[in-house]
Amino acid sequence: DGRLVLVPLPGHTPGSVGLFVTLDSGRRLFFSGDTSWRLEGVEGPRQKFFAGRALVDRDPARTLAQLAKIRLLLRSDPRLSVIPAHDARVQAALGYFPHWLE
Repeated sequence: DGRLVLVPLPGHTPGSVGLFVTLDSGRRLFFSGDTSWRLEGVEGPRQKFFAGRALVDRDPARTLAQLAKIRLLLRSDPRLSVIPAHDARVQAALGYFPHWLE
């Protein structure tokens, strides 16, 4: 029914995906995985720090291209919540499952 949609996010690792979630309330979330560890990486867009990028991003140029796409998406729909995999501030503001369903 379109409430859960997986999209490819090449660059970080082979098979990396993002997940769009549309809640019953109409609220939209985008779980961007490890494309960026923090929301600031999407807003920049900025890649991970050098050592982290060298260790974990298989194709840094493609990862940066995905960050730019996510940034455009966020700008086109400011109601969309982007949730990177490791951003404690975003997770604290959003709450943890099942609280973000409310």
